[in-house]
Amino acid sequence: MEVAASTSARDRTPLVVPAEASGRRLDVFLLDYAVPTWTRGAVQRAIRDGSVTIAGKRVVKPSTLVRTGHEIRLVGPPEAEQHRVVTEALPPLNILHEDSSLLVLNKPAGVAVHAGVRREPSLADALVVRYPGLRDVGEDPQRPGPPASASPQAMRAGIVHRLDKETSGVLLVARTPEMYEHLKNEFQRRRVRKEYLALVHGIVPEDHGSVKVVGDPLYGRKSRHRTPQGLTRQFLHAHTITVTLPLGKTRTFTSPLTDDLAAVLAGLRGLPDRPTPLGYRWRTPRAPQN
Repeated sequence: MEVAASTSARDRTPLVVPAEASGRRLDVFLLDYAVPTWTRGAVQRAIRDGSVTIAGKRVVKPSTLVRTGHEIRLVGPPEAEQHRVVTEALPPLNILHEDSSLLVLNKPAGVAVHAGVRREPSLADALVVRYPGLRDVGEDPQRPGPPASASPQAMRAGIVHRLDKETSGVLLVARTPEMYEHLKNEFQRRRVRKEYLALVHGIVPEDHGSVKVVGDPLYGRKSRHRTPQGLTRQFLHAHTITVTLPLGKTRTFTSPLTDDLAAVLAGLRGLPDRPTPLGYRWRTPRAPQN
């Protein structure tokens, strides 16, 4: 799929650099505030081609620092106006539930929820492409508090909570500011119940504590036990999430165990390599946990 980066650059309203973005590189600023679906390389090429002006003057260095109040505009030449950005790299959105105020996603492993310093394609990027209204749902970057390095993309996109890049499973996304505030309060008050499926060595004797998840690159590698064959990431899956919605109804959303983790379990049992998650067990916490 391709998305036109601009229908007419001459019609673009200039971007005014806000205080929290002062001192950023021009290419990073444009990625965060103007063209979040572009790659960083595409933005840098557009700058070097003379397609960006600051205060009416063309700049050709992506490393140029922007300052509060600068007016930045994407302009010609005509070939730059026809520049198209391939978005095939954006992660797919596997939707478990959708209504007018809430999305529930089945997050795949290997995908970041928000783009990091490397600007890799993220769920937030895919969400704002498919649901443009999500750009305005979330924490307001104008509010005091967020660090200057945090991008508006990371502050919005309706995402209330996160999962690690290599963790798969269920993820809530608010589609309206009202739902976002409600879910944020539910998480802050520890009223949201989350259950994970994890593979550990041995028997876990306690109901509370810390464990070292098989395949974890930080802690699991220190284990004296071998990582099971076929496991290429940490064995951690967000299986269910239970939340009370604004009108008082409690809903539980479930994400089935992924094919790769189910195949690992099958291999441990000596069964054929198949993605049928039969017979897995997990300990249910006695009280809701965040």
